[in-house]
Amino acid sequence: MMAQVNKRFEDKFFIAFAHQMRSPLQTIQSSAEFALEFLSPQAKLKENLEIMRHNAQRLSKMVNALLDMAKRGACRLEPGRLSSVVEAALSPVEPLAEKQGVAVEKQLQDKAVIKLDANILEGALYNLFLNAIEAMPSGGRLAVEIQAGDQGARLTIEDTGQGMAENLLAKLGEPFVTTKENGTGLGLYVTKQILDQHGAQICWKSQKGKGTKATIIFPRLS
Repeated sequence: MMAQVNKRFEDKFFIAFAHQMRSPLQTIQSSAEFALEFLSPQAKLKENLEIMRHNAQRLSKMVNALLDMAKRGACRLEPGRLSSVVEAALSPVEPLAEKQGVAVEKQLQDKAVIKLDANILEGALYNLFLNAIEAMPSGGRLAVEIQAGDQGARLTIEDTGQGMAENLLAKLGEPFVTTKENGTGLGLYVTKQILDQHGAQICWKSQKGKGTKATIIFPRLS
């Protein structure tokens, strides 16, 4: 009975988070489409509007996949390359990184094949990458690395941002635990639930003023 209660509790947060994201994404996408169709923007503005529209479409796809997972109660796992999902999750945040002067360094072993739900996992990693970049408003470095081994695949995400206090690290992934002034903590909560669905473990290291490192271990493909 307790397991059923906890499961309903988790689903409620999944659905609330996804619906919270859906409305602003639709607004962004429709506004970009309107501007592209009726305002005849010049080349640079047109390029930015197309990036906005493309990323809004991608994120809407992630949100719909998240709602689908909440209804099913589980991810649909199948063999796939972790590097492809990482690249897809990084793509929409790289323009923000460039704008803020954040250098993105990637070392992605293409041989790392795991069981994954591509759309769902992309959303979880997107959230981690976005958090890392937002922690470096004045520039810095984001290092993303995949290592494949006999025990599975290791993904590390390391930034040179503001860092976090030790007492906060242990609570990351709990609802409403956040370092952002107007944050809810639901993004990391959902990310943690998705990683759990993939059988993955995440651990954090951080030092105030020096940055944060997330290490995610995905199980070996069996």
